[in-house]
Amino acid sequence: MQATQKQTDFIRKLLADREGQEVEAIRTLLNAERSSKGFISKAMASAAIKGLLQIAPKAKPSAALNIADGYYVRQEGADSVVYVVVTSKNDRQYGKRLVYTQGGQARWEYARGAVYGLTDLQPLTREEASRLGHLHGICVICARQLTDPESVKNGIGPVCVKKLPDGTSKVIRGGKATTVSVPRPKKPTTKKVVPSPRSPVKPDPNPPRRKGDMRGL
Repeated sequence: MQATQKQTDFIRKLLADREGQEVEAIRTLLNAERSSKGFISKAMASAAIKGLLQIAPKAKPSAALNIADGYYVRQEGADSVVYVVVTSKNDRQYGKRLVYTQGGQARWEYARGAVYGLTDLQPLTREEASRLGHLHGICVICARQLTDPESVKNGIGPVCVKKLPDGTSKVIRGGKATTVSVPRPKKPTTKKVVPSPRSPVKPDPNPPRRKGDMRGL
């Protein structure tokens, strides 16, 4: 029987929070069963969870790393895992990791300790985002399936690609990789309209007379 989604997500979390030879041995067993059967069995998932819970989590530093908001990638075993670091309204940083689910879907989920404990995060480049998009059929920025033909060729959508720091991006056109420049969106500028001062109106020394006006006669 295949492992449940809840078991699979819990295993990913435990693997991310732990390190060492025992962790890598469990990861190897999981990958071996996935390669042979095409999935992880429920029994294997239960055994992996039991073994991982017996391993102490990684120590967390007391202070956050000096890391800017943005998209990052981290090598976890044979997989490249994408993280995003954001700052909340309370001016506190936190991280989320991209998790691939069954049925060709993906979602962002909270990654506890990502900002504090992951010292090996690398900035996500457009080339790596494109590679992962081709591999999984998922945009690693918005976590949506790539359906537009041009986005499928590029491995990322035209809007999401602007969120990565590279000044240029390799896109596929006509079967060839071409480097194009993607301009950054400009912030709209508003000009203040200052009304010009009006010159004072001088009174007419000889105003026209109205009908029935008897003054001056």
